[in-house]
Amino acid sequence: MNDRDHPAGHTRRALWLTTALAVGCAATQTTVHTPPQSEPSTTDTSATPVLTTLGDPEPLFAIDAFALVDAAADLWPEHRPDPVICDGVGFHAEDDYLEVETGACNYAAADAPLIASVGVDDELELLFWHNTLASVEPTVGHAALSIDGALVWELNVEIPGDAAIYTDVFSSPVSAPEGATLHYHVHNHGENSWRLGMLTVRHRIVVE
Repeated sequence: MNDRDHPAGHTRRALWLTTALAVGCAATQTTVHTPPQSEPSTTDTSATPVLTTLGDPEPLFAIDAFALVDAAADLWPEHRPDPVICDGVGFHAEDDYLEVETGACNYAAADAPLIASVGVDDELELLFWHNTLASVEPTVGHAALSIDGALVWELNVEIPGDAAIYTDVFSSPVSAPEGATLHYHVHNHGENSWRLGMLTVRHRIVVE
């Protein structure tokens, strides 16, 4: 662990951001990426507009439920190094985030079951961050999430690079039931720390 500071929970995003901005070295300037929030929308089905709103956020995974998978279950096998060296030191759950430290885990591919369903066009919100990224040679780090094999979010970031926090809000491109497989992928060159804090869903509800 490079530090023990982390967001306080999944229910108040403002507290997550305040705490997470302390991540990394004191001299490092952290950047925050915040896409626009989704608003209630009018969906046109046939000729009749249907007014929808968003329900309360629900977590889609439990932090301690992720388990590393082998090459057969890896959705990015072309990224997989030989050998993969990853254990409980480099890949582990903290109280409210999943950490991959690439000095001890050179590649992470892991699955967890969804603990809530998700529908197409539901609003998803992700919290993900990394410390200052270092590498002897310039390279690109890659992180991604998929649900039942369908990509829902990914990040490509140049290394070396500054610490950064990503609070991304976006519409779900997939529909999946509770218990479906959430696949998490991280790889880079160099010794760096990547942290997955949350992925929540707000279901679209038809307003009667």
